Amino acid sequence: MILEDETKSSQYKLVTLALTWQDAQYYCRLYYTDLVSVMSLSANEELMMILKANDVSAAWIGLYRESWKWADGSSIPFTLWSPQQPNNDNGSQACVYMQGGSWNDWNCDTKFNFLCEEIIEETSSESTFSLTSGQKTVVKVMLLTNADLADKSVRQRVLRQVRVNKKRRFKAGLFLLL
Repeated sequence: MILEDETKSSQYKLVTLALTWQDAQYYCRLYYTDLVSVMSLSANEELMMILKANDVSAAWIGLYRESWKWADGSSIPFTLWSPQQPNNDNGSQACVYMQGGSWNDWNCDTKFNFLCEEIIEETSSESTFSLTSGQKTVVKVMLLTNADLADKSVRQRVLRQVRVNKKRRFKAGLFLLL
């Protein structure tokens, strides 16, 4: 089940499907933008309200231990660790879940529900879309596909893939349209 909560420039999605951190990240990147990046106390409180309102005690967020960074590569202006966290117990805790309003590092192979974030807003031009408020990028793409590009859900998947590749500075490669 996917539960939505709209905010100013993004939508938070609570996905009540227990997956490992890596599988949750893949799911979020496939259907939305990425696992959620919590950038402020107010965003953290909003996400906890979503969990509480849906009777979910814990959910993966996009923070992971590679010198602690968000899944989308952004910096960490805010943290809300539980007492004595992060502790990297047994050297095996590289991913982060939210529980009771605070964060804990945990083994990435554990299965939790998870929080995704979507930041894409389509504009009137077919080749222009807004990535975040005020920022626009024009992308020309040649697609070799049997998919029905008149289908809005197919176009949205293409835009999501462009969004993920934009974050990675459009490294050379092919888009896989699923």
